[in-house]
Amino acid sequence: MGAQFDNDNIRRMQRMERKKRMRTEKRRQVLFRRILKAGFILLTVLVLAVTVREGVLRYISSEQEAARNAGKEFLTGEREQDAYQNEDVSDGNAPDENALGDDASGGNDAAGDGSGDESGNSAAGGGNETAGKSEGGGKAEGTGGSGNDNEAGSAGGGTNENTAADGTENGNEPDAADGNNGSIQNTRYQKTEDTQKIKDEITSGHAVLIDMDTGNILALKSARKRIVPASMTKVLTLLVAAEHLESIGNLKDKFKITAEITDYCYVNGCSVAGFAIKEKVTVRDLFYGTILPSGADAAIGLAEYTAGSQEAFAEMMNEKLEELGLSQTAHFTNCVGIYDENHYCTVLDMAAIMEAALQNEICREVLSARTYTTSKTKQHPDGIEISNWFVRRIEDKDTGGEVLCAKTGYVEQSGNCAVSYGVDKKGRSRICVTTNAPGTWKCIYDHVYLYQEFSKR
Repeated sequence: MGAQFDNDNIRRMQRMERKKRMRTEKRRQVLFRRILKAGFILLTVLVLAVTVREGVLRYISSEQEAARNAGKEFLTGEREQDAYQNEDVSDGNAPDENALGDDASGGNDAAGDGSGDESGNSAAGGGNETAGKSEGGGKAEGTGGSGNDNEAGSAGGGTNENTAADGTENGNEPDAADGNNGSIQNTRYQKTEDTQKIKDEITSGHAVLIDMDTGNILALKSARKRIVPASMTKVLTLLVAAEHLESIGNLKDKFKITAEITDYCYVNGCSVAGFAIKEKVTVRDLFYGTILPSGADAAIGLAEYTAGSQEAFAEMMNEKLEELGLSQTAHFTNCVGIYDENHYCTVLDMAAIMEAALQNEICREVLSARTYTTSKTKQHPDGIEISNWFVRRIEDKDTGGEVLCAKTGYVEQSGNCAVSYGVDKKGRSRICVTTNAPGTWKCIYDHVYLYQEFSKR
């Protein structure tokens, strides 16, 4: 009996042990299935997150590429070229067109509509020139256009003005130096008895042609009126960054494009070089990307690389304006050229900025480039090919010489505008600035006319 009792206890203990192992195994299987299920759910969420992120990045990239290609397609003039080939442009005026600039309407830097009725042409009649003391102790004079000047898109507030035929002023556009009785504070360039007042010869509302060798003003139209510089602003962006380059780095340094930069460009409709988020580009790429395609992404990158922020860089730009003696007639609030009522200058100021940039080796190299291919990156294995379309489109026109450097601009308030540098057949250096043209081609042909007309004298 005792032996049988022991055997029963052993069998009972074995059954309990088997049941315990079975319960443990079952719990393990349940736990494994739960872990497997949770892992599957987590993996699914991660895949979806990556897919959505890649989709967003592709969308932003495609939008930037579309904007860049749209600007390139228009600026090549494929839809306009046939019409222009049959037109006589010997007088410097192109036929009517609805053209886009390289910068966006509404204060942005993408292709914008430059169509519309021209404003800013001067009617016949005399006008009184306003003289100011030059830096050399002499006299420098600048005039608004004689007659009735109704320039659209002027910046800033205050009382505006037109110059009537008798020289009195009572109109709609502010002088660049408010509170100074209309006197021109930028006296870098001198008006002479040979200075020609431009009227209906060009479509641009404001213009100036400067002889760099003498500092004389060869031609002008509303030259003392305040203008919106649009993307001509980027000439100063280029200059300020170039002058600080030696102290902070070199052209081979890398800069990573951030989502904040691309978002800023997208929200404001800016034209772009086409850099992608997290793309590491060289500082050289930023310089060329700022000028050739008028890339806001490159300009902002250059500003942040140089000063740490756009705001700090804008302060540096205004310090440079003061150094150039332009602070009473010019003030910039951003490095891109987006419209702001406190972002303004005159065509005389822009000529002075261009002249200063031409004295800088890096700036001159970039401003004179026809094409450039950015560095190869993961996002762009072949780089990005960019072009200065103004220089490429004007180089086969008869300007009486050669246009070597240029920067264009467009916002709704400025119309199509450009600043360029050329040398005539006699070796004389000239700077030309025009704004408020009603189309890209008309802006180009205004420059053609001014260079060609004064190369004969």
